[in-house]
Amino acid sequence: MPANDAFTAGVRPGGLTSSTEIRLLLCYLVKNAGPIARQEIENALMEEALVNYFEIGSCLDDITRQQLVTVQDNVYSITDKGRKVAQELAYDLPRSVRERAVAAVLRCQTWARKEAKYSASITEKPDGHCSVRCTVKGLDEALFCLDLGTPDRLSAELVKKQFILKGNEIYQLLVNKLTEETNCMNARIEVENCMQELRSYLGIQEDLLIKVRIDNRVPDLHIDLDAALMLANENSPEIQNMLRRKVESESAVSRAKANAGLKADIYLRFGLTQTADKLKDAYRNPLDQQYVSLGITLPILDWGRGRGQVRVARSNRDLVYTQVEQDKTDFDLNVRKLVKQFNLQAQRVNIAARTDHTAQRRAEVARKLYLLGKSSVLDLNASITEKDTARRSYITALYNYWSLYYTLRSLSLIHI
Repeated sequence: MPANDAFTAGVRPGGLTSSTEIRLLLCYLVKNAGPIARQEIENALMEEALVNYFEIGSCLDDITRQQLVTVQDNVYSITDKGRKVAQELAYDLPRSVRERAVAAVLRCQTWARKEAKYSASITEKPDGHCSVRCTVKGLDEALFCLDLGTPDRLSAELVKKQFILKGNEIYQLLVNKLTEETNCMNARIEVENCMQELRSYLGIQEDLLIKVRIDNRVPDLHIDLDAALMLANENSPEIQNMLRRKVESESAVSRAKANAGLKADIYLRFGLTQTADKLKDAYRNPLDQQYVSLGITLPILDWGRGRGQVRVARSNRDLVYTQVEQDKTDFDLNVRKLVKQFNLQAQRVNIAARTDHTAQRRAEVARKLYLLGKSSVLDLNASITEKDTARRSYITALYNYWSLYYTLRSLSLIHI
């Protein structure tokens, strides 16, 4: 066992009291956690009370002179010689000491990284009150600054410590707040636009505020698919439009056939005329005039123009028939899809309602846990976000239910 030749003031039982052990521990720390700053080594070992403060500086100078480590700007790095020493001899140290020292160094390094990104400075005023400036940095630039007032120095130190420790959470909450403010502003604009459209649709000229009352009751309805298809084919204007297109295509074929064959035109004209010096004499003994003409057109040689027009008309008719059949198939598929969606939508509304209720309760529990200090503010924020999302999903499910309902009513005139 090495001789107890080191200062032991401030060292807890189980700490190191030998200079040789301290030098081995320092080589072990630099090897496993380096490059490491001198301040981080001192803070870690003093936090765990493993080594006397004065022995830390003395032993660091020793291993530097022995070329076990190199130092630049108070940052230590292991050398090949030091790595060999650490691998061969450091495991002679108690395992608990090695583990506690490494854990403390990692905590100090984590704190240093956080302090570099989330810094806080305290300004004390003459009346004893303090102001804490909290800053979030990125790429050596201040991304965000927040000034907080505290009644005394102790509270200011606590705020500083908490900001450095939980700066990421605080910054994320502030970003979420700004994002939600933007979303809220956009939502207000959208509501106002929809309100104006609703007033215009209802014929309301005044700038009245219309409040929408959400009816949570959803009737348990089921639509028969065959009945819906039959009524849709009977009552939908789309079906009538398809029939009109077929009739128009047949008419175009008949017109082309008529223009390609014999055409006869008859023209009749009958009139009465008379002249006189006085107006009343112009209506006495009128002279009648008759004109009759008969014209017959028979194409002798049209170079196949008439037959070509007939073939084009027939091709157009066949195309219209094909398109109508495809439109009819799409129409039936759309009706089937709407009916199936409507028959399932009531169940979706019920599921969304239960989810909304559960999210409301979870948000309330998360709020109480946060007030008791048993959950973080990020957990509270996540529960509130989930609650709002569940509420919007429930309202969307209700909207889809009634939208499908009235779409089927307008499409098929079905009485539900």
